[in-house]
Amino acid sequence: KNSVMKIGIVTFWWTDDNYGQILQCYALQYFLKSIGHEPFLIKTYPNDYGIYKGKKYLLRKFLKYMKIDYIFNIIKNKSIDKKVVGVDPNNRNFECFRNKYIVSTSHVYKYHDLLEKPPIADMYITGSDQVWCFPSPVYFLNWGESCIKRCSYAASFGFENSSSHYLAKITPWLKKFDYISVRESSGVKICKQAGRKDVKCVPDPTLLLSKDVYLNLINNNDIENCSYVLLYLLGNNIDFNIEEVYTFAKENSLKVVYVASQGRSDNYLKEYPTVERWLSLMNGAKYVITNSFHGTVFSILFKRNFMVIPLSGKDSRMNTRIENLLSNYDLMDRIYKGDLNEMFHPVSFLKYESKIINERENVVLSFIEK
Repeated sequence: KNSVMKIGIVTFWWTDDNYGQILQCYALQYFLKSIGHEPFLIKTYPNDYGIYKGKKYLLRKFLKYMKIDYIFNIIKNKSIDKKVVGVDPNNRNFECFRNKYIVSTSHVYKYHDLLEKPPIADMYITGSDQVWCFPSPVYFLNWGESCIKRCSYAASFGFENSSSHYLAKITPWLKKFDYISVRESSGVKICKQAGRKDVKCVPDPTLLLSKDVYLNLINNNDIENCSYVLLYLLGNNIDFNIEEVYTFAKENSLKVVYVASQGRSDNYLKEYPTVERWLSLMNGAKYVITNSFHGTVFSILFKRNFMVIPLSGKDSRMNTRIENLLSNYDLMDRIYKGDLNEMFHPVSFLKYESKIINERENVVLSFIEK
């Protein structure tokens, strides 16, 4: 029998409004527990990557901290978000969800803490999410005793092509890994360029759990009793007029439930749900329209009729993540091409159903082998 391992995970965890970030964190722990291990989140400082990224980066961080981007958005849209009365968009009770479902260190580690006194574990895992979008020794596990196993699970780069500077940085770090898995096939290519030819492409951790696991988190009081379109948008650039969703809904006697995250600001009425209610809204929607990777994942998991709005401008490089996901399950026809009425075409989840069982089994085996 495989021996129980204490597994320390580094990933993004600090969000107050990114449902995908918190659910991938939850899902990987749940999965590792289900195959007999003792996982815990190693809390790391959100802005301490163990690297100095130059003056431009620091300025951007400062502006983000001061919420300048949010203020700029408001000015640009000439309006402050219409809020659901009594609901604070910055308080979706994510901390409550973390405390209830995610086992984590009480200490929040900076890079120098990880070098001097890292948490004790049999294995360290980095991932999932875009933990490799910059060359950080924190997320490339360049710390801890050399005898401890190092793995990545569904780590994402968030881009397709890497610079020679980036590759030079990560090559010695990747050498120390016992097992590497990435979320996108483009990530396999980058790892190969950095000298690792033994990389696996695996599903996002949220896809490792069955729909029932998520349904168990839902509070039945949260279930909507009318037909609605769920519009879930992140703050990334899109060439899309939101008014189209309201026209589509009106023509089909549907309500629109609009959930926004990560700096999305416009003058439409929004809801700011807890994680549990967001899952409930996803599960109950007649249609889902989203520009989010995890919005797409949960549309597939809950087998909703959905449409993905591609990102545009400087954000278009992030479309790779969604395209990889959709092409894996033969769902490329769910990318919006100018007509929301395309949603009347039923979604075929046949490829997803036939592949996901095998994908989950292979992930279990790969962890046990290691």
